[in-house]
Amino acid sequence: PNGDGPFGYLSCESGGHRVQRIPETERKGRMQTSSAVVVVMPIAEERDLVIAKQDVKVDIAKKSSGPGGQSVNSANQAVRLLHIPTGVSVFCATSQSQYENRIMAMDMLRTKLLQQELQTRYEYENKQRKEQKGTGDRSDKIRTYNFQRDEVIDHRLGKGSEAGVLGANDVLFGNGLQALLNEHRARARSDRLEDIADKLYSIYKNNTA
Repeated sequence: PNGDGPFGYLSCESGGHRVQRIPETERKGRMQTSSAVVVVMPIAEERDLVIAKQDVKVDIAKKSSGPGGQSVNSANQAVRLLHIPTGVSVFCATSQSQYENRIMAMDMLRTKLLQQELQTRYEYENKQRKEQKGTGDRSDKIRTYNFQRDEVIDHRLGKGSEAGVLGANDVLFGNGLQALLNEHRARARSDRLEDIADKLYSIYKNNTA
């Protein structure tokens, strides 16, 4: 999730995006505001989450293929997987091939478990962040696009930051969005390094006390 792929760059785009503009059909020149919530989730790959074979229970559903619904020539196609440690289950009957359904079901299970892991991690980190920064969290509105003033404000960076306020056209059609992504990526790396340093210092203090 913190790699050089799309999720590593775009994860900071999760949150509320507000657009302010005056539509061409607006005769009185009144500003209209629209909002959209962006959610960025990674697609789990085999290297992202290792699932032990003994932790997965496989059930094969029998689908009758005989005349009149009889159990003649029953074809085992649908696959249900249960992850025993967490109780998470998935069901796949997309393909006529049991083998293909097994592969797709395992991908579904891996993605579901990764989402669960990321959600748990997000809730913990969000709780820690709020405890440290108080109630000044503006994550419900991360960015405002004002086309009337040709201005994009990233509320997490603030107007004091070089990338905090950019032109709307530059963000949408130029290099502005890349500048925002680079700034957030750099800050995320800095925060992770600070967190690692704090943990190492805590371990050092405990060992030397």
